[in-house]
Amino acid sequence: MKWITAPFVLVLAGVLATVVLWRMTTGRRTTLRGRWSPRVLRLVATLVVVVVGVGATASDARAGEGDRRGRRGDDDPSPATDPAATADDRLPETVTEAAIAVWRQRTGRIRSDLIPTIARQLGRLESGAALEAKEIERLRALGGACGKELGALLLGHIDATLAGEPLPVVSEATLLGAIAASELRGLIDPWMSAYLWRRCARLEDGADVPRVLARLEVNARVAAVLIRANAKVAVPYNARAWMSKAGPRREDRIREAEAGAAMLVAARELFASTDAGTLAREATVSLRVADAGAGITIRRGGRVITPAAGDVIRLGRLDAIEVAPGAPAAVEHIWLGDLILPTGRTLSVFDLPDVLPDATAARIDDAVTRALDDDIDAADRLELVLPFAHRAIEAGLRERPDAPGAARLRSVLAVFDEQVVRESAPPGQRR
Repeated sequence: MKWITAPFVLVLAGVLATVVLWRMTTGRRTTLRGRWSPRVLRLVATLVVVVVGVGATASDARAGEGDRRGRRGDDDPSPATDPAATADDRLPETVTEAAIAVWRQRTGRIRSDLIPTIARQLGRLESGAALEAKEIERLRALGGACGKELGALLLGHIDATLAGEPLPVVSEATLLGAIAASELRGLIDPWMSAYLWRRCARLEDGADVPRVLARLEVNARVAAVLIRANAKVAVPYNARAWMSKAGPRREDRIREAEAGAAMLVAARELFASTDAGTLAREATVSLRVADAGAGITIRRGGRVITPAAGDVIRLGRLDAIEVAPGAPAAVEHIWLGDLILPTGRTLSVFDLPDVLPDATAARIDDAVTRALDDDIDAADRLELVLPFAHRAIEAGLRERPDAPGAARLRSVLAVFDEQVVRESAPPGQRR
């Protein structure tokens, strides 16, 4: 019977491929939903990529290289700047051979690693899922195992979430101490960097925001450089521990010590060419400095950028915007329109929703409503302005967690806050 159904499958795939190509040419994203047969999807991919010839070309590669140059800051001041241009390219002294040894032990037994467990359970807790008493107890124990400074942040987060209260305000010294402690203890991980960055949303008044964000950029670069250094050294993990109850053999301990020393040397060499990863590259927004925007200064890591009127800046999550007292400060966005920044303040991306005019905020709320109703174009538009729209998206997901487009919006919001687990608990299991 396959020879009878094959022509119909081919025709169906041809129609779908035509629709996909039309949406690609109009700049729209395409998602095939429903119970499509894998056979149909393979035919669609074959027709689009192989037969029609839509794919990566030499011009695309050149365009991509140009985009990467732009992200590094060669052509425009973008967040993922060339790390060689930062103020300090030395690996922090908190990254030691002992810290790298702990890091290798953690990454070598990923299933029992405490960071993925904390990320998963904390994400469930924030999503409103009702954790069992033993799960909460284990989460507290794991938070306490992260040390005094970092453990205090995690335990305060757990207590506030269980009580349904806002997260506690964090001092600059507490957050900087937690960053340093995470590196000293080998708790170096992209999720941990993103978590510490999220806690900047509740920094105390008067905190040196550019200093904290610059330190977080270094922490994110450390998390990335250890992965690169581990790949460069290429020392295999000890997979023979199960063969002896006495622990690793003497030669295994020597090999691990040598691996830690070699990784530290490699990390120092690679640190200058390593950026902050997705924290620097994703969830950015492009703004044009208006004629009345001469009082704006962008602080990015150890650099100070002073854009002129008419310049286009790509604002990232690790950037701080300083507005001079009494100076006019205005930026423009192609969809959000004109935005007036408050003078005499230092803003992070967590403060940007507050500068939206009422009409613009209502436009974002309407886009969130349409995205929750499964409007793909509205979700795509929100993804382009996440620094301004993240708060409205969070509110919409809290009000309508089971909406048709809620799953898509959770994925969009995860691009901003990098929360690895954000689930909608069944109504009977919500707190």
